[in-house]
Amino acid sequence: MKEDSIIKIFRTRIASTALQTFRDKKMVDEVKSKDGLVSELYSLFTGLESKYNLLNNEQLVKILNDDLSALLQSKVSKESITFIGNLAALDNNDTLISLENCMATLLEIFHAKVSNVGSKENINYFAYCHIEYMVFSVYGLYCNETKEHQSESFLEKIAERPLHGFFDTFILEDNLVKSFVDGIVPLEILKQNRDFAYADTANRYLDEISRKTDDEIIDNLDSFLTSSGILPINDIFYILSRNLLKQKKLGLWISFIMKMEIPVLQNELLFAIDDYTVFEQIVDYILQNNCKTPHIKIVLALLRKRWLDCLIENTKNIKDSVNIKDINDDEKTYIEKANSEWEAMLEKGISIFVQQNLKVFSPTAFSKWCLKKSIFDNSRKTTQSVANNIVIAGVWDCLLQHVCWKDLDTSNSDYRFILFCISSCLKEGKVAEEKLLELSKDMETAIGRDDFIWSMNLDETSLKEMRCWLNLISLLNKRYPLELLDRNLTIWEGYNTTPLKGIYKQQRRECFVMSTLALLFEKDDYFENDKEKSILFKQIARCIIKQCHCCVFERDIQQYYYQPLLILELVANQILTDVKDWYNLLLLKELDDFRVLLRILTDGNAVLTEESNRMLAVRKSHEWMYIKSTMEDLAQTKREIPFYEEKMVKLGI
Repeated sequence: MKEDSIIKIFRTRIASTALQTFRDKKMVDEVKSKDGLVSELYSLFTGLESKYNLLNNEQLVKILNDDLSALLQSKVSKESITFIGNLAALDNNDTLISLENCMATLLEIFHAKVSNVGSKENINYFAYCHIEYMVFSVYGLYCNETKEHQSESFLEKIAERPLHGFFDTFILEDNLVKSFVDGIVPLEILKQNRDFAYADTANRYLDEISRKTDDEIIDNLDSFLTSSGILPINDIFYILSRNLLKQKKLGLWISFIMKMEIPVLQNELLFAIDDYTVFEQIVDYILQNNCKTPHIKIVLALLRKRWLDCLIENTKNIKDSVNIKDINDDEKTYIEKANSEWEAMLEKGISIFVQQNLKVFSPTAFSKWCLKKSIFDNSRKTTQSVANNIVIAGVWDCLLQHVCWKDLDTSNSDYRFILFCISSCLKEGKVAEEKLLELSKDMETAIGRDDFIWSMNLDETSLKEMRCWLNLISLLNKRYPLELLDRNLTIWEGYNTTPLKGIYKQQRRECFVMSTLALLFEKDDYFENDKEKSILFKQIARCIIKQCHCCVFERDIQQYYYQPLLILELVANQILTDVKDWYNLLLLKELDDFRVLLRILTDGNAVLTEESNRMLAVRKSHEWMYIKSTMEDLAQTKREIPFYEEKMVKLGI
């Protein structure tokens, strides 16, 4: 349904809301400089109205194709057609066909029986949309002059097939808007949606909302927007929302959105906004006028959500446009210019987004909300993931500039929020060790929560996050790393073993701590000398090997202990080469899982001594035959046999 609504008013094959701003502004500015052209188009619409009453369907059926073409050629001069053609890089003949198509589109909206008016198939579609915008924006100006067009029935007809440019110039009278808003019954609109149409679903939804405070609704906002974006509400609602914002009638717009009452309906109106600067204007208006309307905070939370989505969508759209292959040189130049301007504006746009929302929400609440957004991993190379990562990373960086860690409440906070607090704290410089210890304990709590998610990969994001905590750990006393490791070990033996019910959560936490501490050897300034570094390295290595030996689940060794052991292998090869041979011998003698051993040595690019090579060959002769026969019993593990055989070839055994 949205495809035909006002929010999709920009209908080109590029379909970019980011480009819309640049292209339409250029078109309007150039047309405004041609008073004669505007007058001719006015005259054209007057001719259509006088001969065929556009608001009367019975008259419209009498329109003939020849009449339309003749009227167009008599009202619009050759000079104007040439001017339009130059704007859109078309010749006069194609320009005339485009104008005829625009007129036909207008008449189709009013059910006119016009056929074979011309075809835009052979016309550059990018250019055709320029002409369409120009014609219908002038038609919007024309409709402002007559009261007949200030009616709900007229809007309903326009809404059937929106005219690109029309609602940028057409101004709805306040009385019409107020009359329409007064007649809104939110519950009836909600029931039109199939998700709320059955039994008493809509009433139950309202009851659930009524039992919650504004803060509770905001904290779980997404759960109240499950049908957002697919609600079949009348297109007039989108038209009113867009039109009022275009005219900067913000007070009337706020009355309109508050009348909708229900979050899922209020959110639907925000889909009419694709210009991020509009959100700034709305929030400014609410703050400056000190709006005390009940539940206004929920609307501000909805604005915050749509504002961020809009920044991401516009970035994605312009990236999509840049990647289009089948465009001419003029289009390519225009898109590249638009892309440059958008990139220049984006940093400022993100800064405004952060600063405005910090005026509305507390630093803790807003920071937590922003930090719940995800950065996609590098395996996703779509324009959506690229745009998402650009904007979200920009928001996080901007938060660091505008939020002080002293204003943040770290109690009961998740992993990403604590990481942010640590980054903010370390940025300040000298901080009391007491506070650093408190933040590190908060991190231990956060990585033990159910919502802690970690990829367990050595990708850029994971390394950045581990190093962030490591920067704090390196400022604490020298006993702290081993104390931290001891507190977070999975207990496999004895009376106080880790319950199987929570084993997954504990192992994930243990793996993160081990991997973080394994990176500590990157920080030369933390150690007084290489001897101190070697001693700590050996202590951590023996501890991890012991955990592998005690672990009762074979798959868990591969999943949770492989990574910290691999990091230590990389450290031994690249940073602490004095322990390289010692570490490889330790793995060969004490690491029980032969497959994990193969992965560590090959992935870590280990250089083995002759003694180590002999030991590895002996282990292969004693173990691989039995491991292979076991793997062959299951199809899942059978597929992995060539993987390990390739690693043995690489190691020369």
